[in-house]
Amino acid sequence: MTQTKYCPSYTHCPVCGSSGIHKVLTDYRENTIYRCRACQVEFMNPVYSDEYLRDYYASYTLPEYSELTVREQQFTLNDNLETVEAITGKRGKLLDFGCGNGQHTISARQRGWQVVGYDVDCDTTQHVAQAHALEVKCGDFAKIDWKGETFDLVYANQVIEHLKDPVAMLKLFHPLLNKDGLLFIAVPNIRAWSARLKFYLEKLGIRRSNIGKYYDSGHHVFYYSKRSLCKILKLNGFECVYVRNARKPKLGAYRILMYLRRNLYERVIATSTFMVIARKSK
Repeated sequence: MTQTKYCPSYTHCPVCGSSGIHKVLTDYRENTIYRCRACQVEFMNPVYSDEYLRDYYASYTLPEYSELTVREQQFTLNDNLETVEAITGKRGKLLDFGCGNGQHTISARQRGWQVVGYDVDCDTTQHVAQAHALEVKCGDFAKIDWKGETFDLVYANQVIEHLKDPVAMLKLFHPLLNKDGLLFIAVPNIRAWSARLKFYLEKLGIRRSNIGKYYDSGHHVFYYSKRSLCKILKLNGFECVYVRNARKPKLGAYRILMYLRRNLYERVIATSTFMVIARKSK
C-alpha cells in the first residue's frame, strides 16, 4: 500500500482554532510553514501523516551513543533539574516524557528523583528498561492506564516540537501533575536571533540556499517562541513561572567563558533553544 506523506491542510490554527493563519514560507524541503496571528505558534501545513512519522521515528533513536553525547545529555539534565529544584526546593517523582535512549531518565534517578520514563517506540523503551532496570512505558500515551498515579514533574526536553497535537498532550499532562506539580518543556526557539537574521536575509533575497533550514522540518512540525509557548500553556491550564534560554553543554570551555556565556550572552541574546517551567493554574 502506498504511504501518504501528508495529512489534509489545516484551515484553522491547530492550537487555538483561529482562522487567522497565514503562510510564512516554503522551505528547501518543499514544506510550507504557517503562523497563527492569534496565538503566534508556527506549524507545518500540511503536516506529515501518522504513517510517515511512525516509519521515521522507528529508527530515530540510536542503539548506542558516544561517550561525549552521553556526557552532554547528563549536563543538560542536571542543569535543567537544578533550575527546577531551585523553584520546588525538593526532589520527587518525575515523568520523563520522550525518554529516548533513557540517559535523562538514568541521570534523574542518580540525582535522587523517582523516575518513570515514556516513549512512543516500544522496542526502544524495552531495551532501555532492561539495560538500566528502569520503569518505562510505551505506546499511545492517551491509552496508558496510570491508575491514579501523579507526578511532581513532567519533564519534556526537546519533544513537543515533534508532536502533531501538542494541545491534546498538554491536556493529558494536566491530571498527571499533583497539586504543586510542575511541567518542564525545552524546545527550539524559532525566534532565536540567528533564525530571525536568516529569515530576513531570505526575504531580501540575499540568502538563497537552504531556505528555512532553521525550521528543521524533516521531523519538527511545530515551532515555538517564548511568547507563543507561554500563551499556549495559559490556554490549557498552566502558568509559566520561569522562562530562559537553554544552556548548551560546553564541556571543554574555560570557566570564565562559561560564566560570561551564562551571565551575559545567554541573558541578552535569544539563543537557539529555550526552556519553560509551568505550574497548573486550575
